[in-house]
Amino acid sequence: MKNKICPICAKNADSSKSVEWAKKPCDDCTELMSKGFVLIGAVEQKTVDVTNPYRSGNVWCVDQSVADDLFAPNPAPPSGVSFIDINVAKELDLPNINFDA
Repeated sequence: MKNKICPICAKNADSSKSVEWAKKPCDDCTELMSKGFVLIGAVEQKTVDVTNPYRSGNVWCVDQSVADDLFAPNPAPPSGVSFIDINVAKELDLPNINFDA
C-alpha cells in the first residue's frame, strides 16, 4: 500500500513505504484553503521539472486580493493554490522564508 502525501504541504510521508501524491489536501491544508489563497514556496533555481517544483517547505495563506494582485493582469488560479518562488515571496515580505532549501 502506498502512503499518500498532501499535494500542498507534502506531509504525511512515511519513508518506509512507497509514496504517491494524494488527490486531495490533508485536513490542515483544507482548513488553510478555507481562509484564503495558498502559496507553496518553491526554489526555481533547484527545479528540474516545472510540473513538480522543488519545494522550500513553506506554505503561506494570503488574502485573495494579494493573489489577484500577484497574478494580474491574469486571474489567480481558481484552485486557490499556486507555487511561488522564494525570491518573489521575499518581495511580498512573506514571513519565515526557507532560503536553505
